[in-house]
Amino acid sequence: MVRSRLAAPTLFALVLAVYAVLGLADGATGTAWPSIRDAFNRTDSSFGLIFVALSGGYMVAGIASGHVADRIGTMTTIIVGVIVSTIGLGLLTVSATWWMVLAGFAGIGLGNGLGDASGNTWVALNFGPRHMGMLHAAYGVGASIGPVMMSVLIVVFDWWRGSFAIVGIIQVVVVVLLFRKRNDNTHHSAAHNEAFLTSRVAAPRRVTVQLVTWFALYVGAEVAAGQWAFTLLSEGRGYDHGLATALTAGYWIGMTAGRLGMAALGSRIDPERLLWEVSLIAVAATAFLWVDTFGVGGFAIPIIGLAFSVMFPLAVGRTPHYLGSERTSRVIGYQFAGSSIGAITVPALIGVLADTHGINIAPPAILATVVAMTLLWGAIRREAQATH
Repeated sequence: MVRSRLAAPTLFALVLAVYAVLGLADGATGTAWPSIRDAFNRTDSSFGLIFVALSGGYMVAGIASGHVADRIGTMTTIIVGVIVSTIGLGLLTVSATWWMVLAGFAGIGLGNGLGDASGNTWVALNFGPRHMGMLHAAYGVGASIGPVMMSVLIVVFDWWRGSFAIVGIIQVVVVVLLFRKRNDNTHHSAAHNEAFLTSRVAAPRRVTVQLVTWFALYVGAEVAAGQWAFTLLSEGRGYDHGLATALTAGYWIGMTAGRLGMAALGSRIDPERLLWEVSLIAVAATAFLWVDTFGVGGFAIPIIGLAFSVMFPLAVGRTPHYLGSERTSRVIGYQFAGSSIGAITVPALIGVLADTHGINIAPPAILATVVAMTLLWGAIRREAQATH
C-alpha cells in the first residue's frame, strides 16, 4: 500500500517530464526551420510538408491510442509513444536527405500523439483538475524553452540537429525511468474507482461525437487565434510592430498563466461551471476583438488566451465522468484526432477567406467557431445534468 501511494507521485512527475519534453521538441521546430530549409535546399513552402508529417502522425496516433491502451495499458502506451518519438528525433539528428527529415517528423508526430493522448487519459482517470493543469502547464514550459535552446545551438555551434539530439537523449532517460517505475499492470489504474466504471450519460455515442466535435472546434479556434493574431493586428488594424508582438505574446502568456492558475486552485474548481463561464468570456472577448471598439479590440487577445487556457484540460478531465473508464482511453484518442483536424482546417479556412475578404475576416470567423463550441458544450452539459 505504501509503495502504491509513493508510485503515483513518482509516475506523475515522470509524465510531467514527458509533457515538458513534448513541448521542447514542438517549440524548437519553428526556430530550426530556416536552418533545415537551407541544409536541404528547400523553399518555405516545404515547411507545410513538415506540418503535414507531424499532424498526420499525430492524427493516426489519436485514432489508435485508445485501442492500443486498452490492450497494453495506458502507461505502457506512453512508454511506446516516447520510444517512437525518440526514433523520430534520432532520424532528424542523422538525417542526410529531405525524406529522412519528413520521416523523422512523422515519427515525432506519431510518438507524441500516443504519449499526449495516453498521458491525458492517465491523468484524467487518476487525478483531478490540479494535476491536469500541471500537465498542460509543463508542456507550455517546454515549448517556451525549446526555441531558446535551438537558437543557442544554432548561433553558437551552427548545429540545428543538436537540439533534437538533446531532446532525444532526455527522452531515453525518461523512458528508462518510466519503464522501471510503471505500475500499470491493468488497463487503467483508476478502474477500481466505482465512480468511473460505467457511462454517466444516457447516450454515450452521441456525447462522444459531441465531445470530438467540440475538440475540433476548440483547437481550431485556439490555433487560429494564435496563428493569425500578429497579422491581424499589424496588417489589418495598423498596430505598430512592437505592440502587435506584445499582444500576440500576451495570448500565449495568458494560456500558460491560466493553466498554472488551474493547477494552483486544484480541487476548489468546479470544472463544468468554470468551462461554461470561460466559454462565455471567450465569446465576449472575441466579439470585442471583432467590433474593435475605440480601436482597442486587439487588447482582447490576451483575454482570449486566458479564457482558452483551461478549456482543453478541463474537457479532457470530464471525459471519464461522462463516459466511464471503459471508454475513456478510446474517446480521448478520438478527441486528439479531432483536435488535429481542427488545427489544420480552421486556420487554413481563415487563410482562404483572408485572401478574398482581407485579414479582418479572422475575428468573425473565430467568433463563429467559439460560439459553435460554446453551444455544443452547453448541449453536453445539459446531457450530463439530465442524467444525474
